[in-house]
Amino acid sequence: MGDHCLKSVATTISASIRRPADSCARYGGEEFAVVLPNTNEEGAFLLAETMRRAVADLNISLKGSSFGHVTISIGVATDIANID
Repeated sequence: MGDHCLKSVATTISASIRRPADSCARYGGEEFAVVLPNTNEEGAFLLAETMRRAVADLNISLKGSSFGHVTISIGVATDIANID
């Protein structure tokens, strides 16, 4: 995936988060991490689906690939922090 494509995906993912404490970062090559403090499992799944649809809606073609267009796959993990 080209740099322009990655920037479009990054911009789209970043635009999906709205709260000041939420953050998105690119790590590795084509991987992103989104951290959503104080977000329950349902909220995380809803936001993940919003991001997935938004990236699919970009309809970025993958030249030379039989896969069609750029999509993302997302995993969600939640944890309740305990100060103790």
